[in-house]
Amino acid sequence: MNRRNRRSVASVIAAIALAMAACPVSAQTKAQTAKSGANFLSPLKAAARAASRNLWGYVNNATQYPTASKQIGYMEFDAATAGNFRDLKTEDLDSRMSPNGGWSYYDGKYHAVHFTRNQASSSLVVTYYQFNTENKWHQEIAPELVSKLELIATTTATSQLTGKVYGQFYTNDLSSFEFGIIDYDKMQRTTIAPSKHKFVAMGVSSEERVYAVATDGVLYELNTITGEETEIGPTGVYVAPSSEKSYTQSGGIDQDDDTFYWAAYDADKKAALYSVDLKTGKATLIANFQYNAQILGLAIPEATPDAAAPAAPTGFSVKFENGSTKGWMSLSAPSKTYGGQTLSGTLNFSVRSGQTEVLSGTIQANSSTTKEITAPEGLNNFTVTLSNAAGKSKAAKTTAYVGYDEPNQVSFARLKIDTNGKATVTWGKPSGAVHNGYLGDLRYDIVRYPDAKTVGTNISGLSFSETIKDKHLRNYYYGIIPVNGAKRGAERRTGAVAYGDNIVPPYYEDFSLEESLDLFNIIDENGDDNTWKWHENKHSAYYPASSSKAADDWLITPAIQLEANHSYKVSFTARSSNAYFPEKIEAKWGNKDKVENLTNKFLAATKLPATSTTYEGTVNTTAAQLFYFGIHAISDKAMDYIYVENFSIVDNGHLNAPAAVENVKITPDPTTALKANISFRLPTKTVAGKTLAAVTKVVVTRDGVTVKEFGSVTVKK
Repeated sequence: MNRRNRRSVASVIAAIALAMAACPVSAQTKAQTAKSGANFLSPLKAAARAASRNLWGYVNNATQYPTASKQIGYMEFDAATAGNFRDLKTEDLDSRMSPNGGWSYYDGKYHAVHFTRNQASSSLVVTYYQFNTENKWHQEIAPELVSKLELIATTTATSQLTGKVYGQFYTNDLSSFEFGIIDYDKMQRTTIAPSKHKFVAMGVSSEERVYAVATDGVLYELNTITGEETEIGPTGVYVAPSSEKSYTQSGGIDQDDDTFYWAAYDADKKAALYSVDLKTGKATLIANFQYNAQILGLAIPEATPDAAAPAAPTGFSVKFENGSTKGWMSLSAPSKTYGGQTLSGTLNFSVRSGQTEVLSGTIQANSSTTKEITAPEGLNNFTVTLSNAAGKSKAAKTTAYVGYDEPNQVSFARLKIDTNGKATVTWGKPSGAVHNGYLGDLRYDIVRYPDAKTVGTNISGLSFSETIKDKHLRNYYYGIIPVNGAKRGAERRTGAVAYGDNIVPPYYEDFSLEESLDLFNIIDENGDDNTWKWHENKHSAYYPASSSKAADDWLITPAIQLEANHSYKVSFTARSSNAYFPEKIEAKWGNKDKVENLTNKFLAATKLPATSTTYEGTVNTTAAQLFYFGIHAISDKAMDYIYVENFSIVDNGHLNAPAAVENVKITPDPTTALKANISFRLPTKTVAGKTLAAVTKVVVTRDGVTVKEFGSVTVKK
């Protein structure tokens, strides 16, 4: 671990000290003094919703032990009073199992990530636990040590329809936060976007919309595709003086009625249960927690039906064919009540997609039925419940994609370019659809790169050809996009194939695409396997330092054709990744792409600042030649990264030609007519810097079109 990461870990450990488990104090301990805060709304509505609700959570701290077991840990409590705690845990649970690094409850399983500090090494130890929540909680798998720090979350939330777990997580170097999705079964995490705020409580609505309370006390909605954080409104709760000084707390949304429960632990260590309005952000106090209990890992178990209510339905399935939004629903009603007694009579059923009811009707106990159903196009998370006079059953669930689905990528993509410039692209059909839905008669769109030009649309076959007329050297590759009705699949690109003669200025490379490095010659001169690469996030060429060897690595441009007696402006932009780890480079050029041929010095050995810096100079020619430009990494060992953000070469013109005009001014017509006055000063020097006697012609162009020409002009000194 380098020094930068050690500093990051140290600062994070200091920040998360507020969240670490604390031993419960005795009943004689004084209660925390309450800070005068916002006037909360009447709790009547929230209390009414919570009256029949039981919630689960980990009691991390309290003024006294909440139960007769005289332990802290996983407990059930009444939402209406935020009290009446009951132990959930068995003897194999202990305080080290607190979900201070994230959690999820879904399909009878509770997942928990716990982190703690190793006193000897000051490093973080991360452990994953899984509990079966049926009857008394118990472990079914052994605790698992986790090496990836990026699996530690500040808060998480689980969709009860899909099982998808959203959360805010630390980056692996613990330097920042990211909004993403975690799969606890595989212990893998994907990133949606970097976070702008630190969140303390999060929930997923019945419509798969994610909401979270930040340390600034504001409720935000988080876009599940882009990660954009949209402010809903202030909660009215003083959460923390800063993001570094917040206490661990938790929350969750009851996806039966979209009530957002927030087990808050505010800046003054006051523990209270709130409901948060998803439309305004306003927090309504339900109750202060009994014993000022700090609750981590809040989970909302499915409501327990009345004993005389129907047992859960079985055989629930839906079927939609040929891209239609009309299909069939099948369902079987039980013969028993939830309490196990014989069930008889007519039952009501309700089928929902998310929160929207799409079908309802009646069914006799101990019978089956099939009904026609209509659902919206897209991924539908269906639930069905049965009800009688005693109440509603637990839900049965299924998921189906309705209508035309988004096709998978094509199975392969290949490119050949012959000596005459004929490019032939071939590909294979997609293996299926993203959601295993319907695929109709597929068509394909073709995009050529690097110019990103669509060159083929509505292609019915599995091949495409065109002749490339541009003879300048380029790295060509093509993207194939499958189209299923109105649904477009993800693009798959071919490998890059170089075609054309040498590059002719002007030439500009910003390394925005990984393929841009294919034309460059990368030389790992010291053979340590640490050399120039493409950086996916920075969109630049970069050199990662070796821990054991000083840098000796070259990044050399492709061949560039220069004309005789011309002047060229050459420039590139580079920087170090960190001011604490100064990087060094030099730059040379020559007529071959080998190190021994780069004999002309462009930039002497230079320390790179951590801010983007452009280095530029002039290359004059006496004869037509090939030009190669090399950037040489020469940093000491155990540094960090060198970034090269762009390279360009521009033809200034013939050495005896006039230099560029000066003092160009464009004045729009004051009457708003579509015309302008243009003025400029002619140069007095040639490109080579010699005295200029006369200019034989001045040409003014707009967007490449000539709009004015002047004849011979005498240059005034």
